[in-house]
Amino acid sequence: MNKFNIDTIKNLIKSNFYLTIISDYFIGISGWNFENEYEITRYLDPKSPNILDIGGHRGESIKNFLKFKPDASIVSIEPNPELAERIKNKFKSNIKIEVLNRAASLKKVLTLQIPKVKFYKFTALSSTSKELVSDRLSHYFQFIGKKIEFISYNVQGIKVDALKKSPDLIKIDTEGTEFDVLKSAISTLKESRPVLIIEFNRFFYKEINAFLTDIGYKAYQYKKHGLLKRLLSNDFCNYCRT
Repeated sequence: MNKFNIDTIKNLIKSNFYLTIISDYFIGISGWNFENEYEITRYLDPKSPNILDIGGHRGESIKNFLKFKPDASIVSIEPNPELAERIKNKFKSNIKIEVLNRAASLKKVLTLQIPKVKFYKFTALSSTSKELVSDRLSHYFQFIGKKIEFISYNVQGIKVDALKKSPDLIKIDTEGTEFDVLKSAISTLKESRPVLIIEFNRFFYKEINAFLTDIGYKAYQYKKHGLLKRLLSNDFCNYCRT
Protein backbone atom coordinates (compact mmCIF):
# COMPACT_ATOMS: atom_id res chain seq x y z
CA MET A 1 0.00 0.00 0.00
CA ASN A 2 1.56 3.31 -1.02
CA LYS A 3 1.85 6.40 1.17
CA PHE A 4 -1.02 8.20 -0.55
CA ASN A 5 -3.43 5.39 0.18
CA ILE A 6 -2.26 5.05 3.80
CA ASP A 7 -2.66 8.78 4.42
CA THR A 8 -6.09 8.76 2.80
CA ILE A 9 -7.21 5.91 5.04
CA LYS A 10 -5.78 7.60 8.15
CA ASN A 11 -7.61 10.86 7.40
CA LEU A 12 -10.87 9.02 6.82
CA ILE A 13 -10.53 7.15 10.11
CA LYS A 14 -9.71 10.31 12.06
CA SER A 15 -12.77 12.10 10.72
CA ASN A 16 -15.23 9.69 12.36
CA PHE A 17 -15.47 8.65 16.01
CA TYR A 18 -16.64 5.09 15.39
CA LEU A 19 -14.09 4.41 12.67
CA THR A 20 -11.41 5.69 15.04
CA ILE A 21 -12.32 3.41 17.93
CA ILE A 22 -12.73 0.38 15.65
CA SER A 23 -9.29 1.06 14.16
CA ASP A 24 -7.69 1.69 17.56
CA TYR A 25 -9.19 -1.47 19.03
CA PHE A 26 -8.20 -3.62 16.05
CA ILE A 27 -4.63 -2.34 16.03
CA GLY A 28 -4.38 -2.92 19.78
CA ILE A 29 -5.48 -6.55 19.75
CA SER A 30 -3.72 -7.49 16.51
CA GLY A 31 -0.42 -5.68 17.04
CA TRP A 32 -0.60 -4.48 13.43
CA ASN A 33 0.69 -0.97 12.71
CA PHE A 34 1.72 1.41 9.93
CA GLU A 35 5.26 1.94 11.22
CA ASN A 36 8.36 0.39 9.66
CA GLU A 37 10.65 1.19 12.59
CA TYR A 38 10.33 -2.17 14.32
CA GLU A 39 12.20 -3.73 11.40
CA ILE A 40 15.33 -2.06 12.84
CA THR A 41 15.37 -4.95 15.31
CA ARG A 42 16.32 -7.28 12.47
CA TYR A 43 19.66 -5.50 12.08
CA LEU A 44 20.78 -5.66 15.71
CA ASP A 45 24.00 -7.67 16.00
CA PRO A 46 23.08 -10.00 18.87
CA LYS A 47 20.82 -12.96 18.18
CA SER A 48 19.26 -12.32 21.59
CA PRO A 49 19.30 -8.51 22.00
CA ASN A 50 18.31 -6.71 25.18
CA ILE A 51 15.44 -4.32 24.54
CA LEU A 52 13.76 -1.70 26.71
CA ASP A 53 10.18 -1.10 25.62
CA ILE A 54 9.12 2.17 27.27
CA GLY A 55 5.41 2.65 26.76
CA GLY A 56 4.32 -0.97 26.41
CA HIS A 57 0.59 -0.26 25.91
CA ARG A 58 -1.11 -3.57 25.02
CA GLY A 59 2.10 -5.38 24.04
CA GLU A 60 2.12 -4.36 20.36
CA SER A 61 5.81 -3.42 20.54
CA ILE A 62 6.79 -6.73 22.10
CA LYS A 63 4.96 -8.63 19.37
CA ASN A 64 6.77 -6.67 16.67
CA PHE A 65 10.19 -7.01 18.30
CA LEU A 66 9.74 -10.77 18.60
CA LYS A 67 8.72 -10.96 14.95
CA PHE A 68 12.27 -10.00 13.99
CA LYS A 69 14.19 -11.31 17.03
CA PRO A 70 12.28 -14.22 18.64
CA ASP A 71 14.98 -14.71 21.30
CA ALA A 72 15.08 -11.08 22.45
CA SER A 73 15.04 -10.24 26.15
CA ILE A 74 12.55 -7.43 26.68
CA VAL A 75 11.76 -5.21 29.66
CA SER A 76 8.46 -3.43 29.04
CA ILE A 77 7.54 -0.39 31.14
CA GLU A 78 3.83 0.44 31.16
CA PRO A 79 2.25 2.88 33.70
CA ASN A 80 -1.36 1.79 33.16
CA PRO A 81 -1.92 -1.04 35.70
CA GLU A 82 -4.63 -2.71 33.62
CA LEU A 83 -2.49 -2.77 30.51
CA ALA A 84 0.64 -3.87 32.41
CA GLU A 85 -1.31 -6.86 33.72
CA ARG A 86 -2.62 -7.60 30.24
CA ILE A 87 0.93 -7.66 28.82
CA LYS A 88 2.06 -9.99 31.61
CA ASN A 89 -0.75 -12.42 30.86
CA LYS A 90 -0.24 -12.20 27.11
CA PHE A 91 3.45 -13.13 27.30
CA LYS A 92 3.50 -15.16 30.53
CA SER A 93 4.98 -18.19 28.77
CA ASN A 94 8.05 -16.21 27.66
CA ILE A 95 10.57 -16.01 30.53
CA LYS A 96 12.62 -13.41 28.63
CA ILE A 97 9.89 -10.78 28.97
CA GLU A 98 9.62 -8.65 32.11
CA VAL A 99 6.83 -6.12 32.65
CA LEU A 100 7.08 -3.21 35.09
CA ASN A 101 4.01 -1.21 36.09
CA ARG A 102 5.93 2.05 36.33
CA ALA A 103 6.46 5.32 34.46
CA ALA A 104 9.99 5.92 33.18
CA SER A 105 10.79 9.36 34.57
CA LEU A 106 13.00 11.52 36.74
CA LYS A 107 9.98 12.03 39.01
CA LYS A 108 9.16 9.65 41.86
CA VAL A 109 5.36 9.85 41.56
CA LEU A 110 3.29 10.82 38.53
CA THR A 111 -0.37 10.95 37.55
CA LEU A 112 -1.27 8.99 34.45
CA GLN A 113 -4.05 10.65 32.44
CA ILE A 114 -6.15 8.31 30.28
CA PRO A 115 -8.41 10.21 27.83
CA LYS A 116 -11.98 9.03 27.42
CA VAL A 117 -14.35 10.22 24.70
CA LYS A 118 -17.97 9.10 25.16
CA PHE A 119 -17.64 5.44 26.18
CA TYR A 120 -14.17 4.73 24.76
CA LYS A 121 -10.80 5.01 26.52
CA PHE A 122 -7.99 6.01 24.18
CA THR A 123 -5.31 4.20 26.16
CA ALA A 124 -2.76 4.58 23.36
CA LEU A 125 -2.77 8.35 23.95
CA SER A 126 -2.38 8.17 27.73
CA SER A 127 0.25 10.44 29.22
CA THR A 128 1.37 11.98 32.49
CA SER A 129 0.62 15.37 30.91
CA LYS A 130 -3.10 16.18 30.53
CA GLU A 131 -2.30 19.20 28.37
CA LEU A 132 -0.31 17.15 25.88
CA VAL A 133 -3.04 14.51 25.66
CA SER A 134 -5.71 17.14 25.00
CA ASP A 135 -3.59 18.82 22.36
CA ARG A 136 -2.81 15.59 20.56
CA LEU A 137 -6.42 14.46 20.51
CA SER A 138 -7.68 17.77 19.12
CA HIS A 139 -4.74 18.00 16.69
CA TYR A 140 -5.22 14.55 15.16
CA PHE A 141 -8.93 13.84 15.45
CA GLN A 142 -11.50 16.12 13.81
CA PHE A 143 -14.47 15.01 15.92
CA ILE A 144 -13.03 15.62 19.41
CA GLY A 145 -13.96 19.21 20.26
CA LYS A 146 -14.37 19.52 24.05
CA LYS A 147 -15.69 16.03 24.68
CA ILE A 148 -12.63 14.67 26.51
CA GLU A 149 -12.83 13.22 30.02
CA PHE A 150 -9.89 11.82 31.95
CA ILE A 151 -9.35 8.75 34.10
CA SER A 152 -6.39 9.21 36.43
CA TYR A 153 -3.98 6.80 38.12
CA ASN A 154 -1.11 7.63 40.43
CA VAL A 155 1.95 5.67 39.36
CA GLN A 156 5.49 5.33 40.67
CA GLY A 157 8.27 6.70 38.52
CA ILE A 158 11.51 4.90 37.83
CA LYS A 159 14.68 6.17 36.20
CA VAL A 160 15.88 4.14 33.25
CA ASP A 161 19.36 4.26 34.77
CA ALA A 162 17.99 2.61 37.93
CA LEU A 163 17.17 -0.52 35.94
CA LYS A 164 20.90 -1.22 35.59
CA LYS A 165 20.41 -2.65 32.10
CA SER A 166 22.68 -2.67 29.06
CA PRO A 167 20.14 -2.43 26.23
CA ASP A 168 20.90 -2.86 22.57
CA LEU A 169 17.73 -0.94 21.71
CA ILE A 170 15.36 1.39 23.55
CA LYS A 171 11.92 2.27 22.21
CA ILE A 172 10.26 5.33 23.77
CA ASP A 173 6.63 6.19 23.07
CA THR A 174 5.19 8.03 26.07
CA GLU A 175 2.89 10.58 24.46
CA GLY A 176 4.87 13.74 25.02
CA THR A 177 7.17 12.88 27.93
CA GLU A 178 9.93 11.33 25.84
CA PHE A 179 12.45 14.00 26.85
CA ASP A 180 11.92 13.26 30.55
CA VAL A 181 12.51 9.57 29.81
CA LEU A 182 15.74 10.33 28.00
CA LYS A 183 17.04 12.49 30.83
CA SER A 184 16.43 9.60 33.22
CA ALA A 185 18.57 7.38 30.97
CA ILE A 186 21.68 9.51 30.49
CA SER A 187 24.14 7.00 32.01
CA THR A 188 22.58 4.10 30.14
CA LEU A 189 22.81 5.98 26.85
CA LYS A 190 26.45 6.92 27.36
CA GLU A 191 27.56 3.49 28.55
CA SER A 192 25.55 1.15 26.29
CA ARG A 193 25.00 3.32 23.19
CA PRO A 194 21.69 1.61 22.33
CA VAL A 195 19.79 2.19 19.12
CA LEU A 196 16.86 4.50 19.90
CA ILE A 197 13.36 4.44 18.45
CA ILE A 198 11.61 7.59 19.67
CA GLU A 199 8.09 8.79 18.93
CA PHE A 200 8.37 12.24 17.34
CA ASN A 201 7.22 15.04 19.63
CA ARG A 202 6.43 18.35 17.95
CA PHE A 203 6.83 20.34 21.17
CA PHE A 204 10.18 19.05 22.42
CA TYR A 205 11.94 17.90 19.27
CA LYS A 206 14.55 20.67 19.51
CA GLU A 207 15.46 19.81 23.10
CA ILE A 208 15.51 16.08 22.35
CA ASN A 209 17.65 16.52 19.24
CA ALA A 210 20.11 18.81 21.05
CA PHE A 211 20.29 16.49 24.06
CA LEU A 212 21.08 13.44 21.93
CA THR A 213 23.45 15.31 19.62
CA ASP A 214 25.49 16.40 22.64
CA ILE A 215 26.15 12.77 23.58
CA GLY A 216 26.99 11.64 20.06
CA TYR A 217 23.69 10.51 18.55
CA LYS A 218 22.43 11.35 15.06
CA ALA A 219 18.78 11.43 13.99
CA TYR A 220 17.47 9.25 11.19
CA GLN A 221 14.10 8.33 9.79
CA TYR A 222 13.78 4.63 9.09
CA LYS A 223 12.19 3.99 5.71
CA LYS A 224 12.10 0.22 5.08
CA HIS A 225 14.40 -2.69 4.24
CA GLY A 226 17.33 -1.13 6.10
CA LEU A 227 17.13 2.25 4.37
CA LEU A 228 17.76 5.33 6.51
CA LYS A 229 17.26 9.03 5.89
CA ARG A 230 19.46 11.43 7.86
CA LEU A 231 17.27 14.06 9.53
CA LEU A 232 18.33 17.70 9.85
CA SER A 233 16.65 20.52 11.78
CA ASN A 234 14.52 21.62 8.82
CA ASP A 235 13.21 18.09 8.43
CA PHE A 236 11.85 18.16 11.99
CA CYS A 237 10.13 21.47 11.28
CA ASN A 238 8.32 19.89 8.35
CA TYR A 239 6.97 17.12 10.59
CA CYS A 240 5.58 19.74 12.96
CA ARG A 241 3.19 20.87 10.27
CA THR A 242 1.69 17.41 9.71
